[in-house]
Amino acid sequence: CSFMLSAVIDMAFKDDILVEQHSFPAPNVASGSFVADVDLKCDHDWSPTKQELQVFSSLMHRLAEQNLKFERLVVSSDLAKAMFQDNQYKSQQIPSIAGNFQDKITLYRVGDYVDISGGPMVGNTSFLGRRCTIPVVHKIAHDGKPMFRFQGVALPKDVYLNHAAFSILEERASRINMAGLQTTTKSKPV
Repeated sequence: CSFMLSAVIDMAFKDDILVEQHSFPAPNVASGSFVADVDLKCDHDWSPTKQELQVFSSLMHRLAEQNLKFERLVVSSDLAKAMFQDNQYKSQQIPSIAGNFQDKITLYRVGDYVDISGGPMVGNTSFLGRRCTIPVVHKIAHDGKPMFRFQGVALPKDVYLNHAAFSILEERASRINMAGLQTTTKSKPV
């Protein structure tokens, strides 16, 4: 789900807003949410409205309905560096990943979106069910750089839950997910 959320964030913003994907930490099911950390180059000047959050949720549904295959790609670190040359965070991550995996980088592609991930992934986007919500975007900082942590909650396809029960999951998913934040600080509101 984090990979799909990153793809949705990438496609949601207009071209005049640079979306620089930072990471999507390994899932921690106990946290109650999946996450994607993004640098939007706006120094925390954006606070998403309820309607904007609904747009992200809607885009997740649309991506799921496309039934797109997750394609695993293993490339050389040189090719990965070239592909992610415009992303300072991915460019910094590639050498350490390559050092651990014989100079190979595992990427996944869904539709036109490609990102670094060790996987595994589900077979295709249709595994995401009708219940998917992006309830919150937290302002965080990675190494002093302001970023946004998008958090979501979803159920797999063909798993049904009534509205009251799912609203409890949405509330839990709204709390800051601390996955990968051991060296990161939650930004204080201005």
